[in-house]
Amino acid sequence: MFESIRKTHSKRRQFSTTESGINNLLQWLTLNDIVGLDF
Repeated sequence: MFESIRKTHSKRRQFSTTESGINNLLQWLTLNDIVGLDF
């Protein structure tokens, strides 16, 4: 019981970490595009 809850929690945390990493990457690419267009 607790083992499955712990696995689900770690999976969810890993996914959210990946999701925020993708968001950071998109923001970085967007900033680079804006800078590239400006200069």
